[in-house]
Amino acid sequence: MFGAPADGIRGAVAPWMQIGATPAERYFGFRHARDQFRSIPANWKALGLDEFGGVKDVDANTANFGGTHLLTTDLLPASGSYEQAHASVFGDGPTPRRPGGAPVFEAAWRHLLGTPWGRSVVGAVDYLNVPSFGPRALLSICLIAPR
Repeated sequence: MFGAPADGIRGAVAPWMQIGATPAERYFGFRHARDQFRSIPANWKALGLDEFGGVKDVDANTANFGGTHLLTTDLLPASGSYEQAHASVFGDGPTPRRPGGAPVFEAAWRHLLGTPWGRSVVGAVDYLNVPSFGPRALLSICLIAPR
């Protein structure tokens, strides 16, 4: 889940937030520490995702996230404003880039998607034109797939 689930009010858990037919071990999440949707951490806990190693900060530029299912960042979005914090973990425009143009979050995305190195992360997901995030914003998706 990229910047999700964002359901809830003022940081409270959404009343309907619970595990259904898909077991908790099949969920993974990535959020920005300054995301305006404050319910995401509470929802992750309600889904039991904190049982898989706790939240790991990806800002250390490491590809070793252990067995955790929850990742976070506090990097400044490419837009130069934290107003784009939510979209920065999944959106093409606000995602910070390395000097060569590669997304800073590539290792995090590979961890979440279960995409081995040597295969394109971009090929594993679809792009969608979302006017509020720009012409090539990545669709926020919830992945429930075998790893």
